[in-house]
Amino acid sequence: MDAPNKATPAVSTKKFPAEKLYPTKPTATKTNCHYYAIYLPQEKKHWIVNSWSACEKLVSGKSKARYKKFSSRKAAKLFLDSFISEPGIASATQDPSHSPPPSLSTPKEPPHPQAYYYAVFLPKEKAKYIVATWNECEALVKNTPGARYKKLRSQQEAEGYLQHLTTPTAITDAAPYIPRVLSPKSLPPKLFLSSKYHWTMYTDGSSIKNIPYIAWGWSLVRDEKTLMGEIVDFKPKSQSTNIEAELNAALSAANYAKNLIQTSHQYASEHHLAETAASHITICYDYLGIEKWATAEWKAKTPISHHYQTSIKPLLGYVQFKKIRSHGADHWNDRIDKLVRTQLQKYYTSQQQTSCQ
Repeated sequence: MDAPNKATPAVSTKKFPAEKLYPTKPTATKTNCHYYAIYLPQEKKHWIVNSWSACEKLVSGKSKARYKKFSSRKAAKLFLDSFISEPGIASATQDPSHSPPPSLSTPKEPPHPQAYYYAVFLPKEKAKYIVATWNECEALVKNTPGARYKKLRSQQEAEGYLQHLTTPTAITDAAPYIPRVLSPKSLPPKLFLSSKYHWTMYTDGSSIKNIPYIAWGWSLVRDEKTLMGEIVDFKPKSQSTNIEAELNAALSAANYAKNLIQTSHQYASEHHLAETAASHITICYDYLGIEKWATAEWKAKTPISHHYQTSIKPLLGYVQFKKIRSHGADHWNDRIDKLVRTQLQKYYTSQQQTSCQ
């Protein structure tokens, strides 16, 4: 992740509309005709933004926040001046009692040239922002999992950075819009699967003695080199604990593979892309039953295996299976195995703490 860079506050900002996370043709940015002036009296901070979503994020949870929409930046600045010139808020070199009351006819000094631009990408909202101050950037990314941001010298560089983050074929490290660990109940935004890459999903399930839960997960890897995302989930133990965890991992991966492949093909068709979408994803596993029950080579004799066999049957056209050795034989398999066990222990600890409260 990119480290935050600090800069002195300014009052210029611009928001770019949310876009699908696919390669797209360049489009002109529409001009927003409204400005939102925001003042937080307890923190003595102020901003001017030009979108309601940015304004809402800054004032959310701030009971004494003052904000108002204007049709011009000049009017928004005058609104803020009425608060900044109040006693106790003015700078040490200014006597607030001698400050003239603001009015629309009062001339203002032209703003200083913009020194930096902060590019912000929020994966959950699929929103992109370019703001002018670190305070605005911090307000957008604070307590926002997966947020990516960077300080740049020009608006053009900021736009290029955001385009780089949201173009899958340009990504050379872990995709920013797939959190490392999350529940499959809230899947991340769609990822375009290009056929020029080989896509693999490593699965694993875990059951630990004296912990009344099981965990399973998978990781999506491109060309056996680049980790694109991981998912881990949990449930209370039943009878076939470890087997159920392994089968749940494969079934979760197959369902997600189907969604990714279908949406990638649909997008390529609608936008007439020369680049084609992948036709399948390889599921790598270390428990033999994952493939044997899926292909009906093994007869399903338990409710767990029968459910797995029935559920994965319509997904077989989207996945291929590959058996790998466990425990040290494969880097990615060892990685997901360690992640699932670690997250299971953390989940159990959090459940214990919750029950004690």
